[in-house]
Amino acid sequence: MGVEACAQQLGITGRPRRTPAAPLGFGVRRLMKPRAISKLVIEASGRLLVCPELSEDRSTYEYIYREANGLRWDRQAQALHAHEPTRWKHEELLVHIAATLRECCDEDLFFDQDTQWIGVQPEIQDALRNTLVVGRDHVRDV
Repeated sequence: MGVEACAQQLGITGRPRRTPAAPLGFGVRRLMKPRAISKLVIEASGRLLVCPELSEDRSTYEYIYREANGLRWDRQAQALHAHEPTRWKHEELLVHIAATLRECCDEDLFFDQDTQWIGVQPEIQDALRNTLVVGRDHVRDV
């Protein structure tokens, strides 16, 4: 007995229904570009500045404000910072910056051995390093 005869015997008529395709990109991991943090500064006022290493493919983050999540680009310092710095703890802000660059720019921030730490106490350096690693793992799991 052929497929058509079986279908007729079971009362199935017409063409088989196709399941809708998954949205484009669904379940696909994006390729993240690693982006080193060249300098991290905590100013006397407490404002955190994160200076990503810039290159030919990325010379600025001038339009980061379009993400509407409180981040800005400081042209003079060549750094990302919070529009309202008192709203964030340094660790929270670093995770927020890293998550924003991951989502809008497909970039994965990391510290390397050449990262300059200016105005940052050693215990805060350790906390920020650990926070970025934990924040990155959390973002990947979501």
